[in-house]
Amino acid sequence: MDLEEFSAKVNELLKENKSDELFALCDSWLEEIRNNHTDTNTNLASIYNARGLAFGKNNDYQKAIDCYNMAIELNPDYASAYNNRGKARNALRQHEEAIEDFSKAIG
Repeated sequence: MDLEEFSAKVNELLKENKSDELFALCDSWLEEIRNNHTDTNTNLASIYNARGLAFGKNNDYQKAIDCYNMAIELNPDYASAYNNRGKARNALRQHEEAIEDFSKAIG
């Protein structure tokens, strides 16, 4: 599976509200990219971003933020992770931090 296929599957599972399957997909893709030595920062950041989305679907916003933090650490230019972290921070009423994230996402 490549990054594009992974992203498409993530979106599909999110639309279907299948967080458990999304966690399983992340775990299996992480194992696949490690076994194939393709564990680049971009691939790993995508996994953490997807895990964050799954935690967000379960209203576990702090765990989602932790995942987005990892994604951003791996890929500091990852606009989607900033946007998603902003949404999670907004849900936790961390409005100033959310605005900073949204600004970085569109910057």
